[in-house]
Amino acid sequence: MGLRDIFRKKADRKKAGEAATTEEADIVADESPDDIPFGLDVWVEGVDPIVDIVAIHGLNGHRGKTWTAKNKVNWLQDTNMLSAIIPNARIMSWGYDANTHNTKELSAMYLYDHAQKLVSDLSLHRRGDQTDARPIIFVAHSLGGIVLKSALIHSDSTRSGHLYHHKSIKTSTYGIMFMGTPHQGGEGVAWGKRLVNVASIFVKTNDKLLNILERDSEILQQQLAQYNSISGDFETKFAYETKPMPLALGKAMIVVPKSSAVVPGQVDAEPIAIMDHHINMVKFATQNDEFKRVASHLKLMVDNAPKKAQKNWLAERGVEAARIGHLEVNFNVDFDLTGIPKTSAFIGRKSDLDSMEKQLMRREGLDRRKICIIHGLGGVGKTQSAVEYARLHKDLYTSFFWIDGRTEETVIQSLLDLASRLPNSQMPGIDTQKTKGLEESRVATQEVLKWFALKGNTQWLLVFDNIDRTSYEEESTQQNGISSYDITQYFPRSDTGSIIITTRLQRLVSLGHSVHLRKLSTLDSLLILENHARRSLKRSSRQVPSEDLSETEYWDPDAVTLVKRLGCLPLALVFAGSYISKTTIVKYLELYDMSWQELHGQMRKQPDYPGRGITTTWQISFDEVERRDIRAAKLLRLWGYLDHQELWYRLLRWPTSAQAAPNWPQQITSTEVSFLAIVDTLLDFSVIEKNDNSETYSMHVVVHEWIKASFDRRKDDGLLQMAITSIGLAVPESNAKDAPIIQRRLLPHLSQLLQYWSHVTDDQDCINETVKLAEAEQMYQRALQGKEKAWGPEHMSTLETVNNLGNLYLNQGKLVEAEQMYQRALQGKEKAWGPEHMSTLDTVHNLGLLYANQGKLVEAEQMYQRALQGQEKAWGPEHTSTLDLSMELKSKDS
Repeated sequence: MGLRDIFRKKADRKKAGEAATTEEADIVADESPDDIPFGLDVWVEGVDPIVDIVAIHGLNGHRGKTWTAKNKVNWLQDTNMLSAIIPNARIMSWGYDANTHNTKELSAMYLYDHAQKLVSDLSLHRRGDQTDARPIIFVAHSLGGIVLKSALIHSDSTRSGHLYHHKSIKTSTYGIMFMGTPHQGGEGVAWGKRLVNVASIFVKTNDKLLNILERDSEILQQQLAQYNSISGDFETKFAYETKPMPLALGKAMIVVPKSSAVVPGQVDAEPIAIMDHHINMVKFATQNDEFKRVASHLKLMVDNAPKKAQKNWLAERGVEAARIGHLEVNFNVDFDLTGIPKTSAFIGRKSDLDSMEKQLMRREGLDRRKICIIHGLGGVGKTQSAVEYARLHKDLYTSFFWIDGRTEETVIQSLLDLASRLPNSQMPGIDTQKTKGLEESRVATQEVLKWFALKGNTQWLLVFDNIDRTSYEEESTQQNGISSYDITQYFPRSDTGSIIITTRLQRLVSLGHSVHLRKLSTLDSLLILENHARRSLKRSSRQVPSEDLSETEYWDPDAVTLVKRLGCLPLALVFAGSYISKTTIVKYLELYDMSWQELHGQMRKQPDYPGRGITTTWQISFDEVERRDIRAAKLLRLWGYLDHQELWYRLLRWPTSAQAAPNWPQQITSTEVSFLAIVDTLLDFSVIEKNDNSETYSMHVVVHEWIKASFDRRKDDGLLQMAITSIGLAVPESNAKDAPIIQRRLLPHLSQLLQYWSHVTDDQDCINETVKLAEAEQMYQRALQGKEKAWGPEHMSTLETVNNLGNLYLNQGKLVEAEQMYQRALQGKEKAWGPEHMSTLDTVHNLGLLYANQGKLVEAEQMYQRALQGQEKAWGPEHTSTLDLSMELKSKDS
C-alpha cells in the first residue's frame, strides 16, 4: 500500500474532525485563494536598521495569519513584541501562492518556482532602496524552509550575465531559523512520508500534492542535497515542536519530530525546543518564555550579522573582480602595528566600538567612503579605541595604515613611509627617499595617495591619529599657529575606503559620523588599574563570580576611591596603576593630594601613551586655546580656583558691580552670546563638556587637578580674588526665588575657595562682605545635615564637610565653634584612616592654627609638631610641604 493510499484511507475520519483543526489552520474556511496576500510586505522599518529579518510561511500558509495568535497579536509585526527587543531590524514577511487546491499541473519544480520568486522579490526590493548588501536573517516555518533552501541554492548558483543580482541574497544571508521544517526522514520514516504528514494538516483536497510529495520526494531530496555544500555559510537554528498536533476524533501527532527537524552534524547549528505543536510554534500571544527564547536567538544573530556580511561581500567582490579581469593583482597589504601605540589588554568601550563598527560598516552606500571621527578629552582613550577597532576587524580590510597626525610634517612622513609597504608593480616611479624640502614631500605624498584611488582598491582603512592642529573649518583669523594644516588635503581622492580620525577638536565631526568618548565605567576603570598594577585589587584572592564583577563591593575600597578620584580617565589610570605596582594605593592618594605636579612629572612614559606624560597631555590643548583666545585660557585658570563640576553664565556676571570687574571678564560676560563663543573654544578642544540637560559646563576632575597644579599663584593676575568675588556676588538673598537650589550649586565652589583663604588679602571685613560668610555657613549646615542623614556622621565625605565648616568658623572668628568642628573631624579621621594619614594631619594643622589664634600656644605647638613629624615621615625633611610647615612653626615661635 502506497503513502497516498494510506492517507486516503483516513480521509473520512479527518473530515469528521475537521472542525477541530480548522481554527488552528492559517487559511480560514471562507477565504478564497484570490484573497491571500502574495509578495513582500514590510511590517517594521526599524530604527537605523542594520539587518533585514524575513519571514516565510509554509504550504497553504498565510503571509500574516501564519504568525498571528488567536488574540490577534503578530509577534513579528506588533511594536511591543520582536521590534521592542530588536529595534534595529527591518522586519518583512513574504507571501506566495502556496495553495495546493490550484488546478494547474504540479511537479517537482513547484517548490523551485516559489524559491526563484522569493529571490527575485527580495532582491528587487533591496536594490530599490539600496540595501542589497544589508545582512539577512530568515525565519521559515514548516515547508517554507524547503522553499528557502531551494532559494539559497538558486542564489548561490547565479553568475555575472545571468541574474547576477540574485547572488546578493545568498551573500547577505547571515542566519536562518527553521521552525518545524522537515529536513529529512528519521525514525525509520521516509522523507516523502514526512512531507505528506505536514501537508495533510493543511489541505482538504490534496491528491496532486500528495502525488508530488510521494513520487518526487527522492528527486527533490537530491536537489536539496546541494544545500549541504553551502549550509556552513550560515548560522542556523533548528526549532522543533514538542507537543502533538490535535487531529480528528481526538487523535494527535507530532507532525515534524526532532529527528526530522534537526540536521545532526551541521556546522554552526543549534536545536531549539518549542513547547507547542506544529502550527502554534510560530504564534506568540505574549512575551512568554517561548517567545523570549526565540527573540534572544534572533537578537544574537542580529548583533553578529554585520561583520560576517561585510566579510562575505569583500570575498564575493574579490572573486567576481578577479573572474572578469578587473584585478591584475590584489591590494592586500600585511596587517602591521609596528611603531603604533597599543595596549596588550584593551578593556571596555564595547558600546563605542559598536558605534564605530556601525558607522564604518554601513551596508547602504557600500562603495562610498566612510569616515568616523573619534573625539574627546586628551587621555580618554581615542588612540587605543582606534587600534582596537583595527585589530577586531582586520580581516575585513585589504590594507591598514596608521598616520601620525600631530603636525603636517608627521602626516607627510607617515604617508611617505607607507609607500615601501605597497606592491612595487602598483607604485611605479616613486622614490620617496629622494624628496627634499616640504614642497617636494607634499608632491610625493599626493603620488602615494593615488594608490588608494586605483580601480578595485576599495577596502582600505586609514587612521589619522591626533589631528589636533588643523586649519579645517578654522576661521582665517585664527590660522596663526604653528603647524596648522588642512587634513582633508591628505585624504585619498577616491570615494572609497574607510578613514578613522582621532582628535580633540569637536569641529572635525562635520567630516563624517562621530563617536564621542567619555569616561569609562567604574568597573572597567578598576580592571585597567588592576592590569597596570600587576596585582589583584579585589578584597581577597578568592575567585569572584563573573556575573558579580560589576559590584564594586568585591574590590579594595581604596582602589574604588582612587578610580573615582581619577574620574575614570584611562590615561590617569594607566600611570596610577604603574606607580602603585611599586607602592600602596593609600600612599599614592597621599602623594596625589600633596604633590600632584611632582608626582606626575616623575612618572615614566607608558607603551600605551608613548611620547607624552600626564603633565603634558593637556598642555598641548591649553597652548592651542591660548593661541586661539587668551580670554578662554584665563577662564580655564580662573576655573582652577572653583569646583570642576558646574560653571554657568550668570555665575561669572557681576550684575551690581560690572564696572569693578577686570576688562577680560567684562568682555566675555557682556552678553550670553559672547560667553558662549568663549565656551565654544573650550568645547572645541575637548577640555570641558556641556552637562546633560543643563546650561552648565564641567571639567574633568584630573584636568582640573592639572590646572590647579600648573599655575603660579604669585602670577595669577587677580584670578583668586575674582573667583571669590564672583561666588560671593552669586549668593542669593535668603528669600530669593530658587535660593536653596542656587546655594547647593555654590557650595562646592565655596569648599574649593576655602583652600586658598590664606592667600587672600588680610582685610577680613572685605572678605566677609564679598563672600557673605553668613550665607555660606547656612549652606554648609544644610549640606552637613544632608550628608549625615544619607551617609552617617562618620562617613569621610561628612567629615570633610565638618572640617570645611571648621575652616569657615575660623575665618568668621567663631573660634569655639571652629574647635568643635575640628575636634569632631580629627576623631573621625583618626578612626577611619589612622593618626598619620595626610588628611588627618591636615586637620591637626588646622587645629594648630586655631589654637594659635586663641592664644593657646602650648597646644598650638603640640599640633604643629605632630603635623611636622607626620609630614617628615611621609615626605621627608626636604619636601616643600615639610619645609613650609617648618617655616610656619618657626614664625609662630618667634
